[in-house]
Amino acid sequence: MMAKMYGYFFEGRGDKIKIYSRGDILLGDLNRNGGIAYDLAIADRTLPDMTGDVIVNKLKQKYPQRPIIKISGQDYPCPYGLRPSDEFLKKPFGLKELEDLVDSLLKPRQR
Repeated sequence: MMAKMYGYFFEGRGDKIKIYSRGDILLGDLNRNGGIAYDLAIADRTLPDMTGDVIVNKLKQKYPQRPIIKISGQDYPCPYGLRPSDEFLKKPFGLKELEDLVDSLLKPRQR
């Protein structure tokens, strides 16, 4: 539900958004047709079928330079052996906080 709200907000700014509610679907797309075109990923640590840590690790293996924000309702360190996200937001967080973080991660790439 919140993902859709954030998606609408960022689409309204002109950003292209793709929302995945299941990790297996994202990973399937990642392995099809050369991967997924994206500038930044936001991964919730809790998904119905796997953790956001697994998603972050797979994305970083394929696209190490692309930024990822991991979100969670709890403070979690990155599990041993997995690649960390670039940033972490603890729930609850405000839309402005997310927007500022997204902008700070994307701005260096736009130069």
